[in-house]
Amino acid sequence: MHPLLAQERPDSTAVPSYPTLATSREVAVASAGAGALLGGFLIPIDVRDVPASGLDPAEIMLSVDRRIVGNQSLDAANASDWTRNTAFLLPVAMAAFTGPGDSRWHRMDRRALIYGEAFLLTMGLTTLGKAAFSRPRPFNYLADDERLDDSHYDPTAERAFVSMPSGHASSAWTGSGLAITEFLLYEPEASGWAKAGVGFVGGALGASTAALRVQAGQHFPTDVTVGSLLGLSSGIAVPLFHRGATPLPSARAWLQASGGMLLGSVTGVLLS
Repeated sequence: MHPLLAQERPDSTAVPSYPTLATSREVAVASAGAGALLGGFLIPIDVRDVPASGLDPAEIMLSVDRRIVGNQSLDAANASDWTRNTAFLLPVAMAAFTGPGDSRWHRMDRRALIYGEAFLLTMGLTTLGKAAFSRPRPFNYLADDERLDDSHYDPTAERAFVSMPSGHASSAWTGSGLAITEFLLYEPEASGWAKAGVGFVGGALGASTAALRVQAGQHFPTDVTVGSLLGLSSGIAVPLFHRGATPLPSARAWLQASGGMLLGSVTGVLLS
């Protein structure tokens, strides 16, 4: 074969360009996250006086949220910390198994920056939303004698009025989104079962975290739904913005990962 023709053929062993960095883009993403975070800190949280009988559940607009008033569980609250932290570390753990050829931990310094940007964006938007909504947590609708005597359920604390969106859910789903997206970018030739498997793990960790927060009475279903969508969007979008010349994952790959994620989510909720 003529050398020029050989050079034009794509090299399946070529190192993917992901992640590519550009100063202007990194400044923009970091500024967006930091700006949202600063805005959240500057907006005062509306801390209300909760009567001994609790707030009136009639002010809760959606029945799906009203139905969970009464949920309380310290075990669930503590378990949600573990699932969130595991999801947070999932992209780093996956770095040991993903990368071009035999190169594991590929460009880990750059990948760490991507993780930082994604979590900063998520944290900023979450903090901004919490302050803007100042939504009472579910336990504020319980009477004093019904509420657990623990700092997690203190209606006088500022944190009692930052229910929307759920920070645990947004953080967990950011980690899951990062892990799934990086796997699809780095391992396009992986089997459908592998892609579904990564999606399953990410979905199970994200959904179990969200479900545990509702079970603990720390969040309403709508809080964790918004937090989950926010985190997953950030976890997927930020690495895709930095893919460079690395091809976008195929629609088939996304469907395989999404199928696994859906099954993992159902499993995570059922096991919570």
